[in-house]
Amino acid sequence: MAANDRAEARSQAVALGVARGHTYAEIARDSGLSERTVRRYANAPGFTAAVAEARAGIYRDAADRLATAATEAVTVLRQLMTGAASEPVRARAALGLLGEALRYREAVDVEHRLAALETHLGIGGDPS
Repeated sequence: MAANDRAEARSQAVALGVARGHTYAEIARDSGLSERTVRRYANAPGFTAAVAEARAGIYRDAADRLATAATEAVTVLRQLMTGAASEPVRARAALGLLGEALRYREAVDVEHRLAALETHLGIGGDPS
């Protein structure tokens, strides 16, 4: 690996550590760098943008995991709604499922309306 590639990888590792909320000392310890080197990377031009990009990646990953869990949760609620022996359990599962479906639909509607408004105003951008 070329020196520039190594430096870029280290800078990205420092940015990811900051994005995760680690201290410079923790980042230095975990990466094998000195704390002074970590601070130098943190003070470099473009570092704030690199941290923002790393955080965006963390949030995207979390959203993906939540989406998977939500699918599993809906399956469990549907099983409870149709298969639970207790009528109150079935009713709570059905109400919970219906409430979440309505909230999701509302959020999607707002997202589409906002995107249309941004497009109309010429300020729309990549939401990811």
